[in-house]
Amino acid sequence: MRFVLDDNSLAGPLSGLLSACEAAPTPWIFAVGCDMPLLDPRAVRELWTRVANHAERAPEAVVPVSRRGRREPLHAVYRRSAVISHRNSVSDERSFNAFLAEFDHVDYAELNELPQLIRLSTTNINTVAELEHVTERQRE
Repeated sequence: MRFVLDDNSLAGPLSGLLSACEAAPTPWIFAVGCDMPLLDPRAVRELWTRVANHAERAPEAVVPVSRRGRREPLHAVYRRSAVISHRNSVSDERSFNAFLAEFDHVDYAELNELPQLIRLSTTNINTVAELEHVTERQRE
């Protein structure tokens, strides 16, 4: 495992994504938020399958979208070259959605099209109370 530090000139998750893409030796990466404790390898595999299923033109990113329309850019697959080519549009003020708007082709994969395990895998935990709630639900 190799650790890569965020770009000092930026802050937030876009900084981490950019640094990872600049350091990675592979053409594609999977980015995940550190606050997603239910990450499931099968969910990640499902996103890779969507990349592979685009016969004519692979997207620059595959990003899950919840039923309410919330995008999950921190549980997504990215083409490294696309992220790097849009480096100049990255700033502390830009959101992930604004950054993704710069891409030519993003596959916004609705969670209802994807297996249930992706819904669990994208669960975001920000407080102890949320962690306790999810942990209790997992025991049921």
